Order: sequence, then structure tokens, then C-alpha cells
Amino acid sequence: MKRLVVLIYTIFALSAEIVIGASAPNAGAYSYEEKLGQMFMFGFRGGGATTAKYAADYRQFLKFVQTGGLGGVVLFNKDVTDNSSVRNIYNAVQLDKLTRTLQNASPLPLLVAIDQEGGGVNRLKKERGFFELPSPAQLGELKTDDVYQMSFIQGKSLSKLGINVNFAPSLDVNINKNNPIIGALGRSFSADYNVVITQAGAFARGMLAAGVVPCFKHFPGHGSSQGDSHKGLTDITATWTDVELEPYRALLKDINPALVMTSHLFNEKLDSKYPASLSNAIVTKLLREKLGFNGVIISDDLQMGAITDNYSLEETLLLAINAGNDMLLFGNNLSYDRDLYGKVWQAALKLYHDGKITEQRIDESFVRIINLKQSIDYAH
Repeated sequence: MKRLVVLIYTIFALSAEIVIGASAPNAGAYSYEEKLGQMFMFGFRGGGATTAKYAADYRQFLKFVQTGGLGGVVLFNKDVTDNSSVRNIYNAVQLDKLTRTLQNASPLPLLVAIDQEGGGVNRLKKERGFFELPSPAQLGELKTDDVYQMSFIQGKSLSKLGINVNFAPSLDVNINKNNPIIGALGRSFSADYNVVITQAGAFARGMLAAGVVPCFKHFPGHGSSQGDSHKGLTDITATWTDVELEPYRALLKDINPALVMTSHLFNEKLDSKYPASLSNAIVTKLLREKLGFNGVIISDDLQMGAITDNYSLEETLLLAINAGNDMLLFGNNLSYDRDLYGKVWQAALKLYHDGKITEQRIDESFVRIINLKQSIDYAH
């Protein structure tokens, strides 16, 4: 713990030399490998040293954490590939110890993320002793003050467990109520974008007040889709409208800090070639420049079918980074590869050495990530 405190202090001390948009923030303090490593968030198997299931996988991942090859981790309750009901989460005592161990092992503080939207997307389950939120659809019908209070309570429970990022709230407008991945699962607050703004805003503020960074998703809007990007490329060209950007226009100005998650949706109106997460036109031109967002942008899981069915790992990394994503998410759950971390790391380094990813591009993301990490209280 003392080592972690020293590292956090070092980051704060360096912050005076870091300026958003600078090409090399305190370049002598960090190598390009260290800066590149901050751009990755990985999922992993195992619940810690005292849990037998996936013990070998966990030990290997912990060694990788010690190298500083990542900026964050994402936690799951289930292992999809193994069809197991347990992956990282057993109970509160175990989870608290797990997040402490990961933080102490990492050369720089980690973003520790989870999907705790409410309803069907609760990674912390009631049967394991955790507090569960109602679904966003149910929250959308409550008083705004109640949404804030419930989110605050949920956020406090996350913070006490060492979880500092919640991949919620969804800003998707429920345009297609039969949408198999949003509307049908109650993951949208409302079909009225004004209600989405009000209730998602209350949710995000509750998280922030509890010490947890919220994440707005799925940019530029998943609410009108007719398909599921987990399973393959989902084309929203015919259904998407500019109305789906209204929650982002409103909340990006008011909620800080916050992340934005880019989706793997294809919209020919916005980019005739690439899905949103791999599109410079959508990530940089629309989200960064037109909407003015200067916080951390993170991709949705790059192992979803929409990406893996159409792009190699090298193509995915090249396009996602040059599109303008600051962090790349690999859940390592929809499909599992024990050596994924090394493969991603080596592929990214090769792209850098080949001149396909510039250090200036890496520095831009590094600055945003470090600025976000400075806002977080890591004590729990």
C-alpha cells in the first residue's frame, strides 16, 4: 500500500508538467512502452490467490499487471467461454482483496471497471450479498432524486470494493423497443431523450458523488438498432437519427469526469467504411471535435463479433487507436485466450515501431488517462 501511495503522489507531482494536447508530457518520466500500456484495459480469469478456480490463469495475469502493460481491468461475474457462473466475483471480502492485490501489483494505479447498469446487467448479484439496482427502464419511471440516491448507494458499494469505474449509464434512446440488446433488456431509461438526459444525468451524478467514474455508452447511439453487435456487425444506417446524440450534447457539458464508450455500430451516414469504434470520423471528428469531449474515450469490447469477424488483431489495434480511442477494452470473456495480453502488447509495439502509430498519438491518450486517474480516490 505504501508503494501505491508513493506512485499516486508521483503522478500528482508530474501533473503540473502535463498539458492537454502536449506532444510529450514530461517525456523523460515515461517510456513509450509505459505510455502505450496505459491504453489497454483487460478482463482476466480468476478471483485471487485464495480461490482455486482459474488459479494458474490468475497468477499469469498478475505477473502481467506487474509489468505495467495495462491501464485498467474489467471484472465479470460469469465466464462466458467456460459457461461458468464464477469468474472474478465470489463475495465482498474476496473482491475487496482482489482489487487491492491488483492495485498493489501495478506500477501505476489501475482503473477497475464493472458493468453495473441495473436490472439484467448487474455483475454484483444479490445472491452473493451485493446491492442490485433496478433496470434503467425501471429507473426511468422514478423520481430523479430517487435515481440519484439509488445510484449513490450503488456507487458507495462499488467504491468500498475498490471499483472506480462503472460502465454505466447507457445514453441509448429507446427508439426500437424490440432492440434485442437494449430495448428488450430494459437497458434504456426512455424513448424520450429528455428523460434519458434527466435520469442518466442523475445516475451519473450519484456515481460521481460516491467516488466512481461513470461511463456514457454506446456512442453514437444503440437504441434504434435491430441487431446485437456482440454477434456481428450491426448496421444502423436506416434507423439512426441525430436525436440519439442529444443525451451526449447535454451531459458531456455537465458531468465531469466521465468516460465515453464507443460502440461497434456501422452507420453509413457517419462513416461509409468503418464501425464507430474504428472510425476517426465518428470518434475524433464527431465526438472529440464537434461535441467537444476531451475526456477519456474507451472502446466497447474489441472481441465482439462485429470486430473479430471482420478485422485481424493488428487491424483492430491500428484502426481503434488512430480513430482516437484513448483506451482499448479486451474483455477476454466472449472468447478466452490465456496469452491475449502478450499478443495485444506485441502487436501494438510492432505498429509503433513500424511508424503506423505515432508517439504523439499515444501521448494524447496518456495525458487524458493520467488526468482521469488523478481524479480518483484509491483508498477503500
